[in-house]
Amino acid sequence: MTAYNIDNLGIKAILKTTGKATAKVMVKSPDGKSGAAEREEEQTQENQVKTEEKEAQKKEEEEKKK
Repeated sequence: MTAYNIDNLGIKAILKTTGKATAKVMVKSPDGKSGAAEREEEQTQENQVKTEEKEAQKKEEEEKKK
């Protein structure tokens, strides 16, 4: 019984690894970047825009004070 369970665990591990690899390949975009890399780039761009907006607001406030 134990040997049967160990064999099944090995098969499950192989299938899980294969499934993850397949999913990663399917998620890749046409230009070769993975979906995660694209999301990171989008978040970075959003953060840059937010930072620029905050800097613009600070400049406006400083100008109003003068």
